[in-house]
Amino acid sequence: MTKDASLPTGKRTEKTARKTRTRQVRKCVEAVHITNNVSLVQRKLINALLLNAYYELPNLSISIHRIPVSQLVDLIGYDSHDIARIKDLLKGLTSTTIEWDILNEAGKREWGVSTLLASADIIDGVCTYAYSPHLRAKLFNPQFYVLLDIDIVRRFHSCYALALYENCARFRKLGQTPSFPVEAIRALLGARDPYYEDYRKLNERVILPALREVNAVTDLVLTIEVKRQARRVAEVRFLIGENLQQSMQIEPPRERVDKFVPAPPSDASGSDAVAEGGKTPAVAPNGGDTGERIPGSETTVRESGKLLTEPNPIPARLQNEFCLSAQVAARVCSENAEAAILGAMDYVLSRYNAGKVKDIAPYFLAALKEGAAIRRSQHDQDREEEAKVKQTAKERLEAQRREKAQAEMKRNQSLWAHFDALPEDGRQDVLEKFLAWLST
Repeated sequence: MTKDASLPTGKRTEKTARKTRTRQVRKCVEAVHITNNVSLVQRKLINALLLNAYYELPNLSISIHRIPVSQLVDLIGYDSHDIARIKDLLKGLTSTTIEWDILNEAGKREWGVSTLLASADIIDGVCTYAYSPHLRAKLFNPQFYVLLDIDIVRRFHSCYALALYENCARFRKLGQTPSFPVEAIRALLGARDPYYEDYRKLNERVILPALREVNAVTDLVLTIEVKRQARRVAEVRFLIGENLQQSMQIEPPRERVDKFVPAPPSDASGSDAVAEGGKTPAVAPNGGDTGERIPGSETTVRESGKLLTEPNPIPARLQNEFCLSAQVAARVCSENAEAAILGAMDYVLSRYNAGKVKDIAPYFLAALKEGAAIRRSQHDQDREEEAKVKQTAKERLEAQRREKAQAEMKRNQSLWAHFDALPEDGRQDVLEKFLAWLST
């Protein structure tokens, strides 16, 4: 943490020192509602860098913020020595733009755009970085913000789950989010792949796994509600409760930060070695928009005599859903048939969504290597279909109960309205008849 330049060196007050040690940060909603493909580690970097610089932001004499790389990786829970990846992720943040169009405190329409970071560098194990003037003003004194605890943020293993948590935490006091159109929730969670245009796939592979992770590792409990139009899901919203058990289990700040040592160059990066060794890193280094092309990430098709190149969704899914690094995802695509990969994906996701898999990355690699049980057995499919039928029947029964209760409430309201409309002697006559009926 850097020293506050507004105070003489060595004379920082106890109050200022106490502020810089906080593990919670106010994050302006402009930096939360990001529709770019920001990876999990990049989202954690955004929060950690803001936490480090927060109380320096109002001091215009401090334009550059500093943090040792060892502290930075500790804040985000990054369990790898791949410093080159940290550089690539910081580089990606300097090209990621955010846009806002809001009513400011003066009641005037305010539009703006900025990159998440204006610049960054790493010299001798220390990361220095800067924000643009426009974004800097919003970061310290946001009109609307989300209060985030770094010790909760560092627990996440899925970029979709962290994005869902940040977008819901803003509305925790209201108890529910607004209703989001399906396209909006896809954008906010970063599920841009055309594969997720089908809501059933989006719900099964993105929303529900993210919701389960939020409920398991954070201080919130989320429940999803959907609104249909012509039998299609048009909007979703989330009901928000408090997870008291997880609130009491938040990790305290560490007293010591392990020294960060860059790994020597080799054929496999630190993140790859972790994935291949069958152990999941504390933070799964999902592939972000680093400008690198992944071998096998594009497919060539012929249309009207011309060769066209289309993006292959498999590498992106391997990184976002199965927590594989870009290099491992590329190797999986180059060494295995597409049908085998898709079969392994379906099998592993079915077990993961059923709560039978904890570390999805090594489990997927092992299943793909062994080639065992890639296709679900007919028995498993029958059981899933039976469970769906039971759930549908349960939902139908619950809907009937709600309709009956609403009809009863409307009937009672109608009776009371009719009673209130009677003249005084009429109401008295009704009461006397009612009392006489009770006594019989």
